[in-house]
Amino acid sequence: MELTTEAARENAEAALKFPSLRSDAWGEERRELLWRATESVTRFVAEPVITAPWNASVVGPKRDFCWRKYRFADFRLIRRAFGGTINDVVVALAAESAARYLQHHGERVKGGHFRLMCPVSVRREDEHGALGNRVSGIFPIVSTSPKPIVERLDKVRWEMEHIKHNREAQAMELLTESIPSIPPIAMAPTLLVGTAFDPTRLAARFPAPVLPSNVPRPPLLGFNFTCTNVPGVQVSQYLAGHKVLDNLGVLMLGGTLGYGVAVGSYNQNLYFNFICDPRLMPDLELMASGVDDAFNELLAAAHAQSPSPVATEA
Repeated sequence: MELTTEAARENAEAALKFPSLRSDAWGEERRELLWRATESVTRFVAEPVITAPWNASVVGPKRDFCWRKYRFADFRLIRRAFGGTINDVVVALAAESAARYLQHHGERVKGGHFRLMCPVSVRREDEHGALGNRVSGIFPIVSTSPKPIVERLDKVRWEMEHIKHNREAQAMELLTESIPSIPPIAMAPTLLVGTAFDPTRLAARFPAPVLPSNVPRPPLLGFNFTCTNVPGVQVSQYLAGHKVLDNLGVLMLGGTLGYGVAVGSYNQNLYFNFICDPRLMPDLELMASGVDDAFNELLAAAHAQSPSPVATEA
């Protein structure tokens, strides 16, 4: 009862402290960020994206998982050759693989676009070393048509620079903080998952139909898949006296998000971890192979772009 009373009091205090939207309650920077966040949310409706096969129904309970491992030094070489960031390269590879996947399956994608969700850190410099995370999200829009990989990277770099210039990550964080939080009691029904009264069991036994590609699918007002890049330690780690050889990450799927890719670095390597609902994406290895192909093409282009050691000495 003491904890319940304390929680109720804190919720009431938080509601009373909720800032109004009057100009005298917000600084100029906050008003601008809030306006940018509103624009970003509005684009979900104003600029819908295609409904890919992995978005064509509600996700079921089954999962397929595979992963790829690359040398981190190769990504640094690509970054030096073409500019941008490691994250730009990651997004370009994931986007190009998805576009080639759709082409392989004969999807009608001409003139269409993907929207990705990329979690990003919004920690300030004065918060370095502090416990906990401060994470927001950005939503780059990329073409669904396959492209030469260097051209794909250039377009991704431009899109990411545009997002950074508009400070969309900070704007979305402010919008999230400004909305009153959902009371924890609203999450109580999730405690039934896995019990005899699990409301999702029926949905798992009788999944919703998958919209086929030969009929027009409605546009998607959300995003197509998550592509997250998590920096990790670049030295070996040990667990119970054993050396950790690889470090893999698994994304959660839900709603109509039937595919996602989690990217993480560990011990001078970069890992692409692919996960899907096999009912919506029965050939996950094809998506992973697309990243392989795009990476090899981009690495070859980077080697061709970089001067050879002999030329440098001369």
